[in-house]
Amino acid sequence: PSMGGLVTVGPLAITGLLHGDALATVQATCREHLFLTHPDETLGRICDGYVALVAGLLLRKAGEPSDGHLLEAARTTMGLDLAGMAARARTDRDIVGGRYSTACYISDSWPCLLYLAFKYRDDLKAALLANTNLGGENAHRGAVLGGIVSLSCDSTADDWFSQLVDCRAIQSEIAALLSPLRRTGL
Repeated sequence: PSMGGLVTVGPLAITGLLHGDALATVQATCREHLFLTHPDETLGRICDGYVALVAGLLLRKAGEPSDGHLLEAARTTMGLDLAGMAARARTDRDIVGGRYSTACYISDSWPCLLYLAFKYRDDLKAALLANTNLGGENAHRGAVLGGIVSLSCDSTADDWFSQLVDCRAIQSEIAALLSPLRRTGL
């Protein structure tokens, strides 16, 4: 059970939620998708909590803070006191690489991700930089973290994306993938 299994769950969840599917339906779809490559019940429970977190952040009322959703996800998925953990940490390394391993195993990577998401919930770029600088399994952790923090602070890192060498090619591929959806009105 590893963080890599959750990378494609976020976009799948957002798609279902924006189509108006019920949370339970989206969770079931995402779990089924997850189990194609990562059939593990513990990871499945975290997937359910992750989808609930995405739903809470995506569908929350304007001006509603993200704190409660992040705290609830930590409590329900792993029984973590996220606010207490964040308050006691002197540095990010106290949690990521200290209390929890930087490896991909979900038992460590999920608490690390939740800590980073909570600490940097208002600053997407700071969250992504902190994650990168902490090393370890930061690619998959960063992919999931970026989605959560982007929803938390309602921002993106478009200027970073535009600096990619193959930015235009990537944009063309995205447009090609989305064109059938646009034709059907989705």
